[in-house]
Amino acid sequence: MAGRSLARQRAAQRDHQTHAVAGHRCQQPRIDTAQALADQKDDPTLAAHFAPLAKTLGDNEAKIVAELAAVQGKPVDIGGYYKADDAKVEAVMRPSATFNRALESAAG
Repeated sequence: MAGRSLARQRAAQRDHQTHAVAGHRCQQPRIDTAQALADQKDDPTLAAHFAPLAKTLGDNEAKIVAELAAVQGKPVDIGGYYKADDAKVEAVMRPSATFNRALESAAG
């Protein structure tokens, strides 16, 4: 149990790292968190679940980062201030189709 919490602590520490892309600061996609979960040895089922996601994210990291960087600093229409359009907000908040597909495939 202690090893599992250590793996989660390490993953959380990496979550706070930032990544410079095209002159902008943005959150690095959580590729390293998926890899840490795939690499941990305390829970083989958890490792087996995250291994394909970690590989997919690692293989597509440059494309994902480029998709995220492409939308940085641009104004967007979310359909209102107090009552935003849910579909527009989701499109803006999930700008990487590659990342979204990877997460959806991991969800099953």
